[in-house]
Amino acid sequence: MSALAFGEEPVTGRVEMSRTRGALVMAVLAATVLVACNSARKPATSTIGNAELGKEAIEKYGCGSCHTIPGVKEADALVGPPLTHFAERSFIAGQLANTEENLARWIRDPQAVEPGTAMPNLNVSPEDAQNIAAYITTIKLNGPRRRAPRPSLIVPPPTGGAGSAPALLLL
Repeated sequence: MSALAFGEEPVTGRVEMSRTRGALVMAVLAATVLVACNSARKPATSTIGNAELGKEAIEKYGCGSCHTIPGVKEADALVGPPLTHFAERSFIAGQLANTEENLARWIRDPQAVEPGTAMPNLNVSPEDAQNIAAYITTIKLNGPRRRAPRPSLIVPPPTGGAGSAPALLLL
């Protein structure tokens, strides 16, 4: 039998059973939360609009002049947030649950959802807003996200002075 530190009590079968139950309860709780979060995600098919017409409307309204939007020609701006992986997000503008209906609402009148937002009201028609929402909510994560390149080689600086740090060379 090993010595116990001051204030420690010996582990008994009852304590072990309690720890096991606690771990099981936490695992079930975590699984429930994950299932609840993922059940709010929308399928790739639209329920309110036409994604192909939405892609055309995105080009018509010039959404790509502010946003990066996968699949839309020349939509690679960074004024507004990139709309990459949009279907994987939980919220729109940090306030609305990510549903097609809420996205159409945001597109139609962003100031009504978040007064003072930088997103302008472009007078998008209700039908175009639904179609744009249909397209944007189909943008999903396709494969792993790309990581930033990592330093692969440490090269001494050209001067090699004692107080200088080595330089990093990215390949």
